Amino acid sequence: MSKSRMLVCLFMLLFFAVPLLAEETVQQTGERLVRQLFTDLQAGNIDAVEKMMSPAFQSAHKDGARDRDQQVELMKNLDLSPFEIDNVKVTRKGHVMVVTYTVNAAESFTGKRFEKISAERLSVFHLTRDGWRWIAHANLHPMQ
Repeated sequence: MSKSRMLVCLFMLLFFAVPLLAEETVQQTGERLVRQLFTDLQAGNIDAVEKMMSPAFQSAHKDGARDRDQQVELMKNLDLSPFEIDNVKVTRKGHVMVVTYTVNAAESFTGKRFEKISAERLSVFHLTRDGWRWIAHANLHPMQ
């Protein structure tokens, strides 16, 4: 095989193999979405979170369910301390991704301060033409 053919084959191999290596796994995508969500919440970047939310969004908390507008109002009044996210489990079927995880952070909202405690969370994302949209969330943080 000539050197030029060899170089062409090598180029083709690298050209087609590199994108495969660069793709995120389902686990990485789920973790990235959740970490970005909490980073935006901690920074008070509610506009970015709203852009990610589906119009059909719903959440469940110890004090009841919220629709999209109610969740946005809650987030506007949220004061989130530095957080840790652990125990991330991600599943995906088609255009739906379910992410369960533990968040360790102190939070203030609705006029109450909740001390730093690990609490289970569940976030559901839906893949659309515009990217992943946050469609559902469950916060199992005890409200004392």
